[in-house]
Amino acid sequence: LEGSGDGRGDADGADADEGDSGVDAKRAVEGVNADDAADATPDDDGLLWRAPGSDADWFAGIDDEGGAEPAGGAGPAAEPALTLELPPAAEPRALPTRSPSGLEGGGEVSAGDLLAERATEALERGEVMHLWFVQITWLDGFEASDDELLKLAAAGGHDRQELPQWLAGFREALARSEIAALLTEPADDLQREVLNERAFAVRLADDESSFLLNGSIDRLVITRRGDGIESIDVIDWKTDAVADDAALEERVAYYSPQLQAYRRAAAALYAVGGGKLVCRLAFVQPGRVVQVCT
Repeated sequence: LEGSGDGRGDADGADADEGDSGVDAKRAVEGVNADDAADATPDDDGLLWRAPGSDADWFAGIDDEGGAEPAGGAGPAAEPALTLELPPAAEPRALPTRSPSGLEGGGEVSAGDLLAERATEALERGEVMHLWFVQITWLDGFEASDDELLKLAAAGGHDRQELPQWLAGFREALARSEIAALLTEPADDLQREVLNERAFAVRLADDESSFLLNGSIDRLVITRRGDGIESIDVIDWKTDAVADDAALEERVAYYSPQLQAYRRAAAALYAVGGGKLVCRLAFVQPGRVVQVCT
């Protein structure tokens, strides 16, 4: 059924029997001769009736997307291409990472030093010593036997024949006064928490940009008075062979940037001012402890 009058529905058509759907549809359109429509025969397209003067191709001016085609039959006008530009990020979305150990010696290490280090047993000796120091909370409670420490080293993948010699050096270091004092709990009423191999990843910033500092502090001792932090002691074990005071001074200067980075990390982790932080280098072989920063 095509064509319509003024678009108003016929109330009588609304009340008609639903079974006479064909006639009801025609009566629902005002201006349609109901008697003529009732006698009409559908054409090949199923159309019963068309309003006189109506345009059979009324839909020809509508494109596939529902919009009218421009005059002259031309296709739809092409939309202008859009170029979206985002403002440059102030900083990279993935922060660059740094490690405190990478700052040793001011961040400059010669290839010769690296090759020499790898060519000797020094690196593995340092790993084993660190593994043994991790077992100590306070010296008066440390009761691991030599056999237990050797098995611990073996479980960590260390099976060098020098292990007994390294263990003897470890025991000697624990007996030296400065190392022993560092590992002895003070006799006062303050509370202390010892964290060995305290891993961290903190966001910091320098004069140029932000970066992620990640690493692990060998020994962190947090001293508390009540609910507040009284002080934090950052301790880093070093197994370098130090022959005299001049060599010790050179090693302290070399490792100072690393300790400064640990200090910044601890300050960020525990939200304390720099005045509550103490950093110490503990040289195992000569048994010397040097305070680097406060």
